[in-house]
Amino acid sequence: MKGSKERSSLYPAIALDECIEFVRIINKQGGRKIALANIAAAVGVSTTTYSFKAKISSSKQFGLIKSSGGAIELSDTAKKILYPTDDASTNELLLECLMTAPLYRKLIEKYSDQALPTEEKLGNILFQDYNITRSAKDIAAKRFLSSVEYAGILQNGVLVLNPSNNEIDRERQSVVPNEQNVTLADNNENIQTVNIPTKVLPADGYNFTIPTLSGAVAQITIPKDVTKKDLDYILLYIKSMLPTFIENLKEEL
Repeated sequence: MKGSKERSSLYPAIALDECIEFVRIINKQGGRKIALANIAAAVGVSTTTYSFKAKISSSKQFGLIKSSGGAIELSDTAKKILYPTDDASTNELLLECLMTAPLYRKLIEKYSDQALPTEEKLGNILFQDYNITRSAKDIAAKRFLSSVEYAGILQNGVLVLNPSNNEIDRERQSVVPNEQNVTLADNNENIQTVNIPTKVLPADGYNFTIPTLSGAVAQITIPKDVTKKDLDYILLYIKSMLPTFIENLKEEL
């Protein structure tokens, strides 16, 4: 007796950028109520081909197409993406597509303003927490990472939806102190206190220097026209991203 086939929860098997290229092809066929057979012929495959069915399913999940009676037509969102009026609206539409896909909405809400796991770890999370099958978890993770990067919300490994909408609104004590005393300890537990000066650069902004035990200097530059919310967001970003960045750097050394 054959065992039942393992079924996965719904996920986009095709990344967002490829789905948008797919709807471009549909648009060239007229965009309204195009027979599946005609669309398949336009991409050179059969309607029963896995890649074709995956494109149809993924494009539906992203809200790019609608189907009715064996025919496909473009959504209003797809039309706005194909005929953009400005970059800002296009970026909003791409995010809208991501949030339309049920799995992606859950992941984006979970990891908003946080560093994303590696592809391997994300695949394991999808398997353990989101009912994506063992055979599908890696491709699901890869497609998610590719899609958020294409949509422009993955910045240096951190999922950033809209920095300007960050609701943290606490007052900072000082934008840039003239000098800070920082206590450092090396691996031999030798304690030393050093002065870390900050200065305003003529064009670039505020330059914060971090001396290293090897004698080199690391630097962080804050824009000159920084706002309080910008600083709050920078602090959140560093807390989320810097540990991951440093751990990845250690692996390369």
